[in-house]
Amino acid sequence: MYIKAAFIIVGFTFLVFASVILGQIIKGKKLFEVVFFLVTYANINKIPFFDYFGAIKNDFVNMHTPLVLILIFFGATIFLKKYL
Repeated sequence: MYIKAAFIIVGFTFLVFASVILGQIIKGKKLFEVVFFLVTYANINKIPFFDYFGAIKNDFVNMHTPLVLILIFFGATIFLKKYL
């Protein structure tokens, strides 16, 4: 029961960090809009790698991809803020 809520929180956090890192790299919002559209389209077509909010499978095994990407985006955000 709580795993579905955890997936929604992880998916939301993934989207926030993805928008921040892409905004810092490109200095605009257009790239994030395109990437978000493509990832959402892939999620609607049930491609498991792009399942960022647990719509296809919601178990702890499938939560690793968004969590790893969140950590990478968080580290890159801190790096870009500090050194750019």
